[in-house]
Amino acid sequence: MKQSIESNMIVTKELIDNIDVILDATYDDLLISDGEGKIIAVNSSFEKGYGLTREETLGKTVFQLEKEGYFKPSIVSCVLKEKRRISMQQENNVGRVILVTAMPIFDDGGKICFVVSYSRDITEMVHLEEQVKEYSEELNRLRGRNAGDKIIAESEESREMHERLSTMAAYDANLILTGPSGSGKTMYARLIHQQSGRLKGPFIEVNCAAIPETLLESELFGYERGAFTGASEKGKAGFVELADKGTLFLDEISELPLSLQVKLLKVIQDKVVTRVGGIKEKKVDFRLIAATNKDLTALIKKGIFREDLYYRINVLQLDVLPLAVRKDDILPLAEYFLQKFNTKYGQHKTFSSAALKQLQQYNWPGNVRELSNVVERSAMMTHDDIIKDIAFDDIDITDTEQITDVFEEIDLNAHLETIERKIFRKAWKQYRSSTKVANALSVSQPTAYRKIKKYCSNYSE
Repeated sequence: MKQSIESNMIVTKELIDNIDVILDATYDDLLISDGEGKIIAVNSSFEKGYGLTREETLGKTVFQLEKEGYFKPSIVSCVLKEKRRISMQQENNVGRVILVTAMPIFDDGGKICFVVSYSRDITEMVHLEEQVKEYSEELNRLRGRNAGDKIIAESEESREMHERLSTMAAYDANLILTGPSGSGKTMYARLIHQQSGRLKGPFIEVNCAAIPETLLESELFGYERGAFTGASEKGKAGFVELADKGTLFLDEISELPLSLQVKLLKVIQDKVVTRVGGIKEKKVDFRLIAATNKDLTALIKKGIFREDLYYRINVLQLDVLPLAVRKDDILPLAEYFLQKFNTKYGQHKTFSSAALKQLQQYNWPGNVRELSNVVERSAMMTHDDIIKDIAFDDIDITDTEQITDVFEEIDLNAHLETIERKIFRKAWKQYRSSTKVANALSVSQPTAYRKIKKYCSNYSE
């Protein structure tokens, strides 16, 4: 027995003499502390992952490194407190997402004498999961499964619109939606698709005003390999091809340049598409829904919109009324948006009677989109559970002269950064967790971490 103990002691000594070599042979980041949280060993992977040398680390406590921001929370401190093995996902000091596990080692008396923690950088895996989620959401959108915001139809005017919409959805004819910006034309287009016989096909949404004119042709009609400098070697299907067996929704169709209007007219008439740089025609089967906030007949007189295209897309027409006309929809919509943002931010806010009166009396020049933005802003800016005052836009967008002056005087990027700073500071103040902030603002955890570090590192209130 004595010999066996002595042999074990010799082995233990050899392990201690070569502990650094042994630890460095492992892929994971390793840290070993004593029962008081004092760090007694780390490996080279830990040094690289956290930007600390052994000399800077050994002898310090995990509580010191936590305070200095190298990791938060310290999993070792959690193990010392709970006396059990723990695993968690966290971010380190350089914004990497880490999966870390720590386990206690007890002496014969049941006291923790060591804690061994090992972690692995899973940032790329998290990013891959986010991409898969984005692709999945995009696929759902293309297949028309994502209905978007709920359609509220409490007013008589809205109910009449919905009756016409249901009738039009049943016919597989080209349709144009007209109405002011923000009135909900995109939501109505999705609803028509969902009530049509093309429900199982994709719903392809294209904002003609959002794509640069130089890219619009290749995005709409696709391109063949080598069609232009920078083109994918495999070529690319355009939005028209992707809409096959489904619905193609062209928002802001008035922004299409005349040269593309000609090509679109041919695609609609012949139901064939030819990719940029190609000669082969491909058959496509889609229903076209177009939308505009402009008077296309006036654009025809000015020579900037083709009359033949207008009559081809305008087989059916639905006028989406501005919110100011459907007054009875305002409060139901506001309540719907408030519940939506309550869920998003984990709140339980309600409107006071005075706030409801403000909502009802406002003329909503920005329509449903403005109402949604105002309700969200009001919910975020109100510290109590009761919204007593509505946070309307500072700019009256009906005042053309005022909005022109603002555009000339402000730096848009700086203005957007100011808004972003306010949002992240408020979210950080409420949640004090990058994970919760990420969930509340629908961004990735690494993005939330970077923004918090940028805007909130020296922020206290």
